[in-house]
Amino acid sequence: MQDWARPFDLGESPDLVAGDILVITPLYPQPDNAYLCAFVHSRMREYRRRGLRAVVVSKAFDGVSKTYDYEGITVLQLSLDDLQTLLRTAHYRTIAIHFIEMDYARVLESCDLSDTRILIWGNGAESLYPERNKFDSPYFHRLRDYSNEERADMAERSRMLARLNDLPNVSAVYVSEFGLRRSNELHEFQWRDAYVIPNLIDPRVFPYREKGPEHRKHVFTVKTHGNTSCYAMDTVVRTIIELSRRPCFADMEFTVAGTGDAHDMLVAPLRQFPNVHLVERFLTHEEIAACHAEAGIGLFPTRFDVQGVSMCEAALSGLAVVSTRRDSVNDFLAGEEGLLAEVDDFTEYADIIERLYNDPAYFLRASKASHDKVARVCSMERTVEREVALLQEGVRDRRQNDPGAAALGVGDAAPALTVAVLNPQPGALEAWRRLQALPGFEGLEVVGALSVAHALSQARGTYLKLMRSQDFCHPGNLPHLLGLARTSSAEVLLSDCLLLERGTARATAGERFDFMCAGQRYPREDLAWPGYGFDGRLPGERPAAVRVDTLRRMGKEQPGALADGSLMEVAANEGASYAYLPEEVWHFRGVEAAQAVDVPSEQRERADEPQRARTTSTRFHALARRVLKQAR
Repeated sequence: MQDWARPFDLGESPDLVAGDILVITPLYPQPDNAYLCAFVHSRMREYRRRGLRAVVVSKAFDGVSKTYDYEGITVLQLSLDDLQTLLRTAHYRTIAIHFIEMDYARVLESCDLSDTRILIWGNGAESLYPERNKFDSPYFHRLRDYSNEERADMAERSRMLARLNDLPNVSAVYVSEFGLRRSNELHEFQWRDAYVIPNLIDPRVFPYREKGPEHRKHVFTVKTHGNTSCYAMDTVVRTIIELSRRPCFADMEFTVAGTGDAHDMLVAPLRQFPNVHLVERFLTHEEIAACHAEAGIGLFPTRFDVQGVSMCEAALSGLAVVSTRRDSVNDFLAGEEGLLAEVDDFTEYADIIERLYNDPAYFLRASKASHDKVARVCSMERTVEREVALLQEGVRDRRQNDPGAAALGVGDAAPALTVAVLNPQPGALEAWRRLQALPGFEGLEVVGALSVAHALSQARGTYLKLMRSQDFCHPGNLPHLLGLARTSSAEVLLSDCLLLERGTARATAGERFDFMCAGQRYPREDLAWPGYGFDGRLPGERPAAVRVDTLRRMGKEQPGALADGSLMEVAANEGASYAYLPEEVWHFRGVEAAQAVDVPSEQRERADEPQRARTTSTRFHALARRVLKQAR
């Protein structure tokens, strides 16, 4: 643990989680790195200035919760397990989420947040991922193709966003009109409730300084120099090289700031010019503002942006900003002044800069126009003040006429599936019962239980599924299992599951049953032979829901299995018949790392082959003997 961080225990520090608003972000500035989602820190400071009781949570990638202070803000760096506990036990008026990912979504969906306003910020990558190759392809290569795994991941992300969009207490906030419009174009759903609120460009940090004619001779740019072509650093370099062939170049200066893993490659052609100053590091806001004061022209081409914050900061300071002719830039810059070019046309960029140099009056007019538009679009009134109003609004007045707001029971009809939560902790039952209010979950019964026997005594469903308090389901796929439970006569229903490693974001698929066709009922004897069935790897309890009447019968026949809690495991492994839904339904949180490691199949086969063969053979023959005995 870093020396600036302190261990954190939810139960011992209730004062640190008390507040009206929870801000969730994957990263947050730290004492040794001020650039991690710094725009969220700027928001937190503004919220505090306005008296909002806001708590900020970032992700503990190592799975160990901790806390630290950064410029007066207390940051909780929580494991996903602790985040789930926090959301189930603390009530916030509003939760604001930046860069929502699948791991965050799984936590949100495992909690009952129906009385909490949820604002999902669209900063770009988290919702425009269908165009991911436009903002993560390397320099000097064509846009990369997507792998099958990426396509599957993007499809699952879209289904997740669609589920959240269906909830009456969820709203989207985009930082530009372009971002919202493009998101709606890329997905099969339209955001039901969405707002456009740009990032604040703070005049206290980037004050406007009126430019004089001499400033037109100094060009400034600051960018990350990672190997990501969307930042168009190659266009910056080619533009400067093109200008070096023109008379104005000898009378000009250029400051190129930034660093990254592609820095040396990108800036190598500029090292020949004595009037090009390379600042090979990240700059603080104060240092950037000082550069703005000395320069007059900002060069900020981009291949993909939702809101170019550095570009807007330069414009607010009074630089005549030259950028790219695209919608996301037009939202913020004075394109009518002729300052925009096609992203790869370095000659056009050079022409614009040369005109600014040759025509001081045009330069002064362009400088003022750049400042005025950003000052208007990204003002405190249009950014922070609107955010604060949304954060304070809550959901009560928005949900009072919503027919799905109240929890619904399963009615008089016998449910298809009973989910029994063992030893439920605060918030666990509420999360499951929230699903009963949603369309598609008819036939779901949820009970709390102290044991398997207690669960069986309450269950009215055809099938029973036991879950621990921290475990949950895939809300988009559970209705499909409910449909199978209503129609199948199999004793055991199998489905896919996800193992979520303790504390971290790592997720591994559990056992799959690809030898079974979806929904088909298989008698046990059909699954006894190699290639046609379990091959000695019995399903176990995790992927299984078992018929209640079967469990009650086996409980009488095997009271020991009922007493020690192994009844579900035994029933799942010894069912008379099986049916399979090849979809991820169950989520098991807090799995030990050793269980969640996804070892490649060829590596598994090489590891301890003799022992594996003996174990598989023994299990298979034991299973085959039981099946043949039953068949006779």
